[in-house]
Amino acid sequence: MLEMFSFVYPSQNPEISIMVTGIPNVGKSSLINALRRTHLKKGKASKVGGEPGITRSVLCRIQVSENPLIYLLDTPGVLSPRIESVETGMKLALCGTILDHLVGEDIIADYLLYTLNQHRQHR
Repeated sequence: MLEMFSFVYPSQNPEISIMVTGIPNVGKSSLINALRRTHLKKGKASKVGGEPGITRSVLCRIQVSENPLIYLLDTPGVLSPRIESVETGMKLALCGTILDHLVGEDIIADYLLYTLNQHRQHR
């Protein structure tokens, strides 16, 4: 789930800064890169990867539009300090929010097969 908060600075040329937050590995950096590519025709400004933990801190504002002048702040993924249930933890692990080695690849694969069987997805 992505959440966005907007802060508008009043001036002659208003500029908008938006902080992009969400759980790890949901596409925050990819969204910023896509907006930058679409509106400014420029390349990547944020590193992206297939596992959580690529973005480690809020480094700087990244411009994604000129008119209006919009900057985005990429943030590291945020998770609740306590996961409510084993099932929730397994679902988070399946979608790459938790590093595989913290749960165990074999346990994640087992849970995936269990879930597919429950939904009769045998293909």
